Amino acid sequence: MKSKILKSIDPMSAAKIGAILTAVICFVYVILVMLIVVAAVALRGGHALSAVTLIALLIIASTCGAIAGFILCYVAAALYNLIAYRIGGAMLDISGKPYALSGIEPVSYAKINALIYGAFGLFAGIMLAIFIIAFASSIALLLSNFLTIAVGTLQAFGVLMILLLPIASVIGGFALGLIYAVLYNFLASRLGGVKFGLSKGVLNTIDPMSYAKIAAAINAIFGLVGALFNMPHFLLLGGIGMIMGIVDIVVSPILDAVIAFIFGYVLMLLYNWLASRIGGVRVVIS
Repeated sequence: MKSKILKSIDPMSAAKIGAILTAVICFVYVILVMLIVVAAVALRGGHALSAVTLIALLIIASTCGAIAGFILCYVAAALYNLIAYRIGGAMLDISGKPYALSGIEPVSYAKINALIYGAFGLFAGIMLAIFIIAFASSIALLLSNFLTIAVGTLQAFGVLMILLLPIASVIGGFALGLIYAVLYNFLASRLGGVKFGLSKGVLNTIDPMSYAKIAAAINAIFGLVGALFNMPHFLLLGGIGMIMGIVDIVVSPILDAVIAFIFGYVLMLLYNWLASRIGGVRVVIS
């Protein structure tokens, strides 16, 4: 086993893959929603959406997904490179050939995750502040001076979001990064790490089965934790609530694991197909 540092991720190669994957996810999601809507309309005896409308929705959703995926992946990769240059990249334990990601050093990953979350939180805070201040200013033009204090308080709250959202994002990002890395290491030691093919700095393949197993296990754990947190709410409903809570504790982890396994497996198959045609994500590991 060798410890490596992920020094950089090429933004353009990550953005291209991310755009296509996000477009496909949006396409499938819209189809599923449409099937539910069509079934509901048919049961109520209403008129279904026209084929032109359905096709237009699919095109719009896929296009928006592709644009959003491209921008987010490009920015995330660029932020990673900037942060890694300043404080060092995420430390990875890589073993075997074909390679396997045997472990992730939790603190190095959590620090980078926190700062990336913080950057997105700052952007969200600025956007929210602009909206709140504009909204408060509009109210001030319409209302009397009696509500001037309330409007000023609302504007001050908007400015405060520029500070609060990044701080909350940094804390949340660090905690999530730490938890994910610790969980990954625990599961990788028992199920085996995610296997991947790396050639001349290009991530050519990611083994679908090894990725899907880890994704399923992590989601099952989070599903169980979520169900346990929901249990007090069910208990408020009495005996029937207790039964519902127990069913939730049993079903949620299984359902989350199955969905994550299928989604992860298909996603990695799609990544491998795309990487063989337009090239995989380029990385620098040393």
